[in-house]
Amino acid sequence: MKQNIRWHLKQVFSIRAMDILMVPDLTFSPVLPVDDDLEVEILREEDIPELMEFHDSRCIQRSGVFTREEALTRLKSGHMCSCARHRGNMSGFVWFAPLVVFAPDLHCEFKMNDGGVMIYNVFIASEHRGRKVLPTVLNMSFRKLAELGYSRSYAFIHHENRSSKKTLEKYHSQTCGIIFHGFAAGCYFLLPFIRNNAGIRVRLCSSPWYRWQEVFRKRPIGGQPTQ
Repeated sequence: MKQNIRWHLKQVFSIRAMDILMVPDLTFSPVLPVDDDLEVEILREEDIPELMEFHDSRCIQRSGVFTREEALTRLKSGHMCSCARHRGNMSGFVWFAPLVVFAPDLHCEFKMNDGGVMIYNVFIASEHRGRKVLPTVLNMSFRKLAELGYSRSYAFIHHENRSSKKTLEKYHSQTCGIIFHGFAAGCYFLLPFIRNNAGIRVRLCSSPWYRWQEVFRKRPIGGQPTQ
């Protein structure tokens, strides 16, 4: 009951901030301690079943989850997924999108200039956090992306997520923008403030009234909920 009340209050008014960070040079890698038990591999189509087994068992409570079909579509669209393995067992993954990516939680699309790639859908298993798994994945991934001709990377991170931002600071990241998003009287708003020379743009992809549209779709004339 309390959760329902909180949810409805958020539709009346809520606001959150999302920072947009840019890693300006993908050829730079910080020096990390060597962990012989940790390997990083680029996801291949034949590896998707293993990724989905890990994903479905560990990420089910998170937002931004994806299906097997979506993972395959991403690979065929040129997205790259780097998978971490600890002693042969999958321990995390990071997706990278070239040029364009849709962010379902924000109901928006990010478009980057040539040479830009977006970090998204990052997950490291809880028992492996604090062991430099994410920086190790980023080191390998950035080198590969640089070889493919990409020059910089972006990430959108909740303003209060200090740990993720601290990781990207190791790569000399810069905050190039901020997005305020939320609800006012049931109307969704997205307010991006991005540096003119940041090389990235944001476009709202949903109607600001989508919450109200969902409500009215569920209630036919007469006010009785549909079955």
